[in-house]
Amino acid sequence: MLLICNCYVKPLSSKEEQILYLRKDLYQHIVKNSKDNLIVKIGANERKLKIQPLYDDEFDIILEWHDDVLMDLKEYFLFLYDEINQKIHIGPIITMIMNIPEGTDLKLNAYLPFSYEMATFCRKHGGLFSIMPVASFLKGETSAFVYNEEKNNWVLQPIPAPNFIYNRIHSRKIEGSQHFKNACLSWKEQGSSIYNESFLSKYDIYQVLKEHPSLKNHLPDTSFGLQLLEEMLQEHNDLFIKYDHGSQGRRLIRVFIQEDQTFHLQQNSFSKKPQYTYQNYKELEKQIHAWCKTRDYIVQETIPLVDFDGKKLDFRFLCHLSKEDWSISSIVARVAANNQFVSNVDQGGEMKKPLSVLSHLFSEHEAKQIMNDMRKLAALTCSEISTSYSGGFAELGIDIGVDINGKPWIIEVNSKPSKQNYLSKTAIRPSVKALIRFFYQNWVERGKE
Repeated sequence: MLLICNCYVKPLSSKEEQILYLRKDLYQHIVKNSKDNLIVKIGANERKLKIQPLYDDEFDIILEWHDDVLMDLKEYFLFLYDEINQKIHIGPIITMIMNIPEGTDLKLNAYLPFSYEMATFCRKHGGLFSIMPVASFLKGETSAFVYNEEKNNWVLQPIPAPNFIYNRIHSRKIEGSQHFKNACLSWKEQGSSIYNESFLSKYDIYQVLKEHPSLKNHLPDTSFGLQLLEEMLQEHNDLFIKYDHGSQGRRLIRVFIQEDQTFHLQQNSFSKKPQYTYQNYKELEKQIHAWCKTRDYIVQETIPLVDFDGKKLDFRFLCHLSKEDWSISSIVARVAANNQFVSNVDQGGEMKKPLSVLSHLFSEHEAKQIMNDMRKLAALTCSEISTSYSGGFAELGIDIGVDINGKPWIIEVNSKPSKQNYLSKTAIRPSVKALIRFFYQNWVERGKE
């Protein structure tokens, strides 16, 4: 039995008896096949409770529950009755962890449109979505922001321990700390599943993908560190230098040799001056080493990709896991801002409809074929990464460029893709639906185990 129910989770003192009240038809169905006491699980918390019929027009379920953290929730949840194991599941509870310093006003958070859509879709289809500050996650506290429709605001309050934790922390320092690793282990021991647990190394991804026979020919030549910089520059004439753990198009350097054999450099993060010219390699090398003081940089061949009206162009494929298969949820063409050599929206890039852009550059038949090739490449890339890495990836962003012959090239893989890459400003975005449906599928399957 699976259905959506209007549920009130009512906090109790430790002296009061815990009871699950069910509307009369649910109660009658369940007592025919079970005892008066059942295991009841809300989120990752479970207890053995007495069940009683409910005579209340406002709610389908009232759960009177003891907890160290008192909960007071009125939400629409999915209700799953597992007759074989004599267990009732109420959920799912989904939380997104983010870098939210204490006292921060959520109204200013760039993720609020996406979060509002997640909360709205959850409430409509059953379940609870919340935003958990990283401080709460690290302390093991079930305290998160829940959207309150009456107040039209996000309210910090206790929640049940979540079934699913969706990691959107944008701090490699936090993720790399032992404190974070210990917290992940602790939440998993409580029964929570963590998805997109960590950032991905650009060079590690390259090494994984180049071993796949269908992917290796769609990857630019890449090396780790700056040791082969001069050799690769002589071979390819045009290179990108990228911070191995960089994101949002930052800390990028492009170097190329001009026809007069001078060395030209473009950068977007190290100084106010965007372009430099050097008469010899030694001058160029000295500047690059001054900026790239750590060894955590990769050097990558620049592929001569097609542009759009003289501006850099690539395509962002947002992909989601559905059971064991990866599917494409959305695609946008990203056109760089004037005088920019990256197309990221965070760097001023503009989003356009992909097939329209491709049809501007190729014939209609070629555009459709290129789009199909890119789709296959993005899905295969996700599949290879998810089988090669731990960390429970449910969502990946794949950036693909196209050369003048229509061949697609894998530019980058993002384990925490931007939520700004969406064209519509009104409809609930496909990535929201895909993520929540993935969590729903997992929640139902686990409830039937």
